[in-house]
Amino acid sequence: MMYNANKRSITVNLKSDRGLALVKEMVKKADVFTENFAPGAVERLGLGYDVVSVINPSIIYAQVKGFGDGSPYEKGLSFDPIAQAAGGAMSITGEREVGPVKPGPTIGDTGTGMLMAFSIVSALFDRARTGKGRRSPAREWVPSFAIITTAPNELCAELHNRMPVVLRPEP
Repeated sequence: MMYNANKRSITVNLKSDRGLALVKEMVKKADVFTENFAPGAVERLGLGYDVVSVINPSIIYAQVKGFGDGSPYEKGLSFDPIAQAAGGAMSITGEREVGPVKPGPTIGDTGTGMLMAFSIVSALFDRARTGKGRRSPAREWVPSFAIITTAPNELCAELHNRMPVVLRPEP
């Protein structure tokens, strides 16, 4: 309930000509376009940054993906447990006998949302000065990595030596 307070939404079939035309019409007047589809899906639908930014050059195009462009995992799907593993949060949890364990909070999902919100606000601030829109990507593994870097160094070193990270973050 708290996440969706005062939220308004519509349902649009992006695979229909009518639905795609409706979204493109809304893009003309929008400040922000946000997408969280699987890698490549929004481009296949005809709503990639290259298309949307032509329709509205001042748009802030916010994208949430698991991993960055050029990463060996860029085409892979991501959800919270994958993001926490890739970001390293699981490397400092668990027990020696059972291995890494996912921390309780959804750091990968909600943390990414918070970082994306900050990114959007920052891009809107910049647009107010420059008049230019931009693509603003967020990567799901980043919040987990940011959180574990604040853990005490000794604990991180000890646990990292005991439990290898299964999936390394992008270079």
